[in-house]
This record gives sequence, C-alpha cells and structure tokens, in this order.
Amino acid sequence: MKLHSRKIMRVACRLAGLGLVVASLLFFTVFLLLGYTPLGNRAGDRLQQRQTEIESLEPADFIVVLGGNVVRAVDAARLFHHGLAPHVVLSGGREDHWSALLLCGIPEENLLRDPEPARTADHPRTIADLAEVAPESRLILVTNGLHHRRARRLFEKAGYFRIQMFEYEAPDRPDRIGLGPRGAVDALYEMAAALKDRTL
Repeated sequence: MKLHSRKIMRVACRLAGLGLVVASLLFFTVFLLLGYTPLGNRAGDRLQQRQTEIESLEPADFIVVLGGNVVRAVDAARLFHHGLAPHVVLSGGREDHWSALLLCGIPEENLLRDPEPARTADHPRTIADLAEVAPESRLILVTNGLHHRRARRLFEKAGYFRIQMFEYEAPDRPDRIGLGPRGAVDALYEMAAALKDRTL
C-alpha cells in the first residue's frame, strides 16, 4: 500500500513539474510576442482606447483620476486648466496625488476625494457614493493607456455611459515594434485582470 502511494506521489510530482514547465514556456512565449513583435502593438491598441490630444476631448462634469502613478494627477490638472471640467475627483490616490493636484494650481474647492477603492473594480461604486457624482455625469477618466479598456468596461457595467478616456502622451515618444518588457508585463496583467473582472 505504501509503495502504491509513493508511486502516485511520484507521478503527481512529475505532472506538477511538467505543468510548471509548460506554464513557464507559455508565459515567456506570450511575453516575447507582446514585448518584441507587432502582435504587441495590436494588443496594446486593443487595450488602450484612449485620447492623447486634449483638443479631441469634449467638456465634462468631472475629471476622475484612477489612483496609480502620480503622473495621472498632473494629467488631470492639465485637463482642468484647459477648462474641460470644473471638478477633479481623486479616486483611490495617495496623499502625494492630492498634493500634486494642489501644487498644479487646482483650488481645493474644486477637488473631491474618494479614498475608498482598493482595486480597479471598486472605482465605479465608490465614486457613486459621492453626492456630487451621478451615473449620468460626464466623466473623463485619467489612467494609463493599457488600463483603459478594462476601466471603461467596469464603469459601463456600473451604469456610466458618458465616458472619455485620457492619457497624455508626449509627441516625441518613438514608435517601436512590440510593447517592450514593461509594456508586455502590464498587458499580461491587464488581460488576466480583465478575465477576472469579466470585462474582455
């Protein structure tokens, strides 16, 4: 009986090891395809759905910063000073985001704080808890490009349909084949998160 159990354990360990090898090979194959081939550019275009030119945006009720990198707060301030919305909502951002918005010249009375969200899927629900924001509000969501498709889908699922996406992109950013190593990791993360949030 013990011998039989050992054989089963050996087979199970070998299968687990083989599964790990296959999963690793699959991950690195997809990573290389996204990072260094035109397939990465196509995946990036599908995920992004963004506006990068301020002039292409329509006026809104709120500019919503979806946490993340503090650069998003600077982008939001840029939109505010172009007169695109009278209020900026900081959703899930840290104290340095709030400070950046103030340093960029946004008066405190034009700022709303939503400290509740712990993950992307929380943002639509937590900003709805702010008295000033309603599902019919016109929103400009500020987040990084590869995050746009999932963020838009989550807000639409929550009943927001007047949405524009924005990420500032410097005009001299060079075109490249593939997303590069950082972009490939971000794209893989977004794809996995989209599957989890059912936003694909």
